[in-house]
Amino acid sequence: MKTVKRSILVGVALGALAGCSDPESCRIETTAAGQRMVCPDGSSSPLGGSGGCTVIEGEAGAAIVRCPDGSETVIPAPSKGRDGSDGKDGGDGQNGRDGVDGDNGRDGKDGAHGEDGSDGKDGSDGADGKDGATVLVRLVDLPAGAECPGGGVAVYAGLDLDGDGILDLQTEATSREVVCSGLPGKDGTDGGDGQPGAPGRDGTDGKTALLRLDPEAAGPNCTYGGTAVRSGLDLDGDGALSDDEVTATHYLCNSPAYVLGVDFGDLRFLESGSRNHVTIRAMLGGAFDPLRRLRWRLQVTDDLGAPIAGLAIYLPPPPGEVAGSAGGAGGAGGAGDAGDAGGEAGAGGAGGAAGAGAPDVDTWTDFVTTDPQGFAILRSGFTVREDGLDSYDGATLDLGLEIPAPGAYRLRLVIEDIRTGEVIADRASEELAAAPLTTLVYFSDFEDLHPNTPGVGTVLGRLDRTTAPDTPVRWRYRLTSRGAPVVGAELGFPEAGEEGLPATSWTGTIALDGQGEGWLGAAAGFPASELQVIGGVARRVRVDLPAGDYLLEAEVVAVAAGAPIAHGSQAFTLQELGSTIQLSVDEAILAGQRSLLAVALSTASTYASSETFHLHLRWTDRAGAGAAGLSIFRGPPGADPNGHAGWTDVVRTDAAGEAIYPVALTAAELQSPSRYWLFLSLEPPRVGRFALSASLVRDADGQVIAEAPVVEVEVDP
Repeated sequence: MKTVKRSILVGVALGALAGCSDPESCRIETTAAGQRMVCPDGSSSPLGGSGGCTVIEGEAGAAIVRCPDGSETVIPAPSKGRDGSDGKDGGDGQNGRDGVDGDNGRDGKDGAHGEDGSDGKDGSDGADGKDGATVLVRLVDLPAGAECPGGGVAVYAGLDLDGDGILDLQTEATSREVVCSGLPGKDGTDGGDGQPGAPGRDGTDGKTALLRLDPEAAGPNCTYGGTAVRSGLDLDGDGALSDDEVTATHYLCNSPAYVLGVDFGDLRFLESGSRNHVTIRAMLGGAFDPLRRLRWRLQVTDDLGAPIAGLAIYLPPPPGEVAGSAGGAGGAGGAGDAGDAGGEAGAGGAGGAAGAGAPDVDTWTDFVTTDPQGFAILRSGFTVREDGLDSYDGATLDLGLEIPAPGAYRLRLVIEDIRTGEVIADRASEELAAAPLTTLVYFSDFEDLHPNTPGVGTVLGRLDRTTAPDTPVRWRYRLTSRGAPVVGAELGFPEAGEEGLPATSWTGTIALDGQGEGWLGAAAGFPASELQVIGGVARRVRVDLPAGDYLLEAEVVAVAAGAPIAHGSQAFTLQELGSTIQLSVDEAILAGQRSLLAVALSTASTYASSETFHLHLRWTDRAGAGAAGLSIFRGPPGADPNGHAGWTDVVRTDAAGEAIYPVALTAAELQSPSRYWLFLSLEPPRVGRFALSASLVRDADGQVIAEAPVVEVEVDP
């Protein structure tokens, strides 16, 4: 037990103990004035003083008061009393001052990742970066000199700043290295002669190669004979090539001594579902065996070369078997040669077919049929003399060809020897278009007409089979301008024999009446059958009209009924040419080589014919900067453009890429209805992508009156 000694006054202590009704429940309190013993009844007594009593702490919190006289009093530890009732809350005290911030605590562990937020809107595109320049290397040969005594190569490197594919040594080269060739070494001293070697053994003599030329008769090796060239070694040394020494034979064959031509004429169209009249002509020239027997074979294929089997090809009847009525039609011709022949032979009929013009293939009954290879034998067993192949006009084959379905076809004619099978001629036609016969009126070439200048358009007419072939029909034309009839205008047509003459020489004319209408040809008309051909019948029309908008109508009218059975129209505009330039050149040309440039020019009619102009050309790179050094050649007046590679007069583009055609052009030249064509020859010096432009400048005041659209040109190595 721990003992704590305290001094207390004995008298007081005893009095205090005597005054306590329950000493065991008294307690000792320590105050600023000292120690006191306080009892439950409220009495208290101070401790200490002269008495010298001491207080000793006992077990379990008890206090022992021990005095000098030996007496001691045990004061047990106070027991817990019942909790008193809570007192009333006191009023809030004033807020104290904020304490000093404590140190930051350690960071906590990262939390789990949250879900991704939705994507934000795309930002606007940034500006395109500039293309990087290409690194180029250029090698330049160096002559022998101070830098390289033996010559060499200068190696330049740099960036292709202008994008022309060529390193410019002045503006683009940034480095230069020189690789020199070594100088030839001095000749070494000749070595001494060696000792002569022992003679070698004699070699075996070689055999001599020989040729022998022998005539070759006509036969399987050479159809028309020739020369056999035989070669080999002279094994027996006699200087002649014997048959047993021949090791190879080649034949030099003669060409045929004749030429045989085949002509399909202007055959281009066939009427599907009907019988077509086809004429094939052949002519043989030169020496040909007059006793050889030949045959004609015709093959029909589609446009892919597949044979058309089972096709009927109708053949004309032998002379004298044509109906007599056809001869009567021929006799009606009167004084004409064809008419006389038809009248005299009318009873027999052969002359009637001649007089009537084209044969009526629908009346033919003899026919041959194509085999699985598309071939049919048309005629067989004749000689060239019998068939007329060697005559002045040659031989003619008239056929009736009936194509069942629309499509594209080809004809192939083979003339061959019956006995040997040798092909004497093998010719194919152009592609033929087969289609049903329909009624139409078609116009062409009216878009190229110019005001106050005679020009020519074409009107094509065709009738289907619904009109009887012998129906008289007639052409009627009507011309209006914005709905109003063009009264008094004149349309020109070629009369018989004038088709090959210039349009200004045609004598056939139509004067348009008060309705803007006019009739072509005789009032009796012509048979509808003339227009019932698959290719139609084209008539050329001459017009000479002032500037304006027009509508030309053409009708095929049945004469008896006065009603049109075919109609078509064509709107066209005649306008004055303005001042224009048009350039035409290949889009890809080669550096250092010539390419033809065609320039079409025109000026408005407002310029006086004596005014002069110059053509300005500009050559630029793909960055738009002028490109110097383009050579522009011109030929002499009237020179053939196909010979431009030989032209020598030249101008070249300057540092700004410009060049002026040196010859002045007059307004009179440029006011041609069909434009003025100028041909030049271009020779670009280097590869790259360039642009060519042009302008027409009036000399009087330097005014640009026309500019050509820019033409992009790729110059390749």
